[in-house]
Amino acid sequence: MNDLSAPTVKSSASQNRSGNMVEFLLSLKLENLPANLVREARTRLLDGLGCGLYGAVMPWGKIAAKVVYEEESRGAATIYGNREPVAAARAALVNGTATHGIELDDISPGAHVHPGAVVIPAALATAERCGASGAQLLLGLIAGYEAMTRVGRGIGEAGWGFHITGVAGPVGAAVASGVVQGLTYDQVMRAIGIACSSSSGIKSFTQGSGGMVKRMHAGRASESGVLACDLARHGFTAPLAALDGKFGLLDVFGGDKSRPEELDKNLGQNFAIGNVWTKVFPCCGVI
Repeated sequence: MNDLSAPTVKSSASQNRSGNMVEFLLSLKLENLPANLVREARTRLLDGLGCGLYGAVMPWGKIAAKVVYEEESRGAATIYGNREPVAAARAALVNGTATHGIELDDISPGAHVHPGAVVIPAALATAERCGASGAQLLLGLIAGYEAMTRVGRGIGEAGWGFHITGVAGPVGAAVASGVVQGLTYDQVMRAIGIACSSSSGIKSFTQGSGGMVKRMHAGRASESGVLACDLARHGFTAPLAALDGKFGLLDVFGGDKSRPEELDKNLGQNFAIGNVWTKVFPCCGVI
């Protein structure tokens, strides 16, 4: 193990790979994680907030906020740059859209996902609503980055024309929100099952004008994860194998290119949040 590692947990032989992943992520405790990993989580949070605040004053951020306020959403979560609180899921929608909008948000190599634009808004909105501690927020970020990155890698190199951030994002957001609010293993698994049915996002934005919709892929993914946890917390059910079972997310979006072993491979080693790329220039990848 390197200095960004933590002890693994023993997985039950009867669990699927997604269950192993969730069991591990729910077992994490901030005091048992390396100090530099926790510091990196704080850095990710600051980077994501910077991107989100910038995006909030751009056209897509303003439009998304305007729509949510027009529907008179009420709650306890903040839309970046605004005072009036709204429902947590709607705040995640707007803030995720704003964060992804300027192409400065971080990227997870090998997974083709932008976790900061999805996980951070979901975790923050949930933390505001339930009054979570800073430690619980950071745990949610670490767990959400890990889940979203592993799902992105698990989808593999399939080239169907979908945007992997929008596909893997709902799962990462659900894990982050679930950890922040202290949901049980069963509730998080159900939330993942719900979130998998919200996975979406096509790359038609690469073929001409209308690129503003790309920003919403992150926002909708973040919103979907928070909503999935809200539903699961109240008893809404979904398949426990929706991620890695037959007709599950990896099967449907990855096909024969999927790599389900990525979900629980080397858990506790080289945490995803410690290996993301920070952008200096606004581009899809890194220069």
